[in-house]
Amino acid sequence: AIGENGKKQAEITLFDTLNGDIAWGKNTGLQDMAEIRVSEKGIWTLAATRNAGDMAFTLFDSAGKEVWQKKIAKNYSRDVKSYLQFTSDLSGFAVYHLKQGRYISARFPETGR
Repeated sequence: AIGENGKKQAEITLFDTLNGDIAWGKNTGLQDMAEIRVSEKGIWTLAATRNAGDMAFTLFDSAGKEVWQKKIAKNYSRDVKSYLQFTSDLSGFAVYHLKQGRYISARFPETGR
C-alpha cells in the first residue's frame, strides 16, 4: 500500500502482491498521509491522515470499503513512532490517542472478512 498527500484528502492505493495490479484506490481522511498498515493476508488496511495537528483514522476492508473512521483533534506529534497497530491475535486494531497517552482499541467489524 502507498499513500500520497492530496489537496483535500490523502490518497491510498493498495496493490495485489501476486501480480502488482492495483487492487483498489481511495481518497480518505485529511490532507496528509501519516501512516498505513495492512493486516496479515491483506484483509484490513488501516490509514492515519493528518491536517496540522488533527488526525483521522480509517479502516478499509479487503475490497477498499471504508468500514470504520475516527477523528481526533490535536492528536499529531512527531514524537509518536506509530499511530496504528493490529492486535497480536488479529481480532482488532488500535489507534494512538495523544492526550490519553495510550492506544485505544477496536474490534474488526463483521463485514469485510
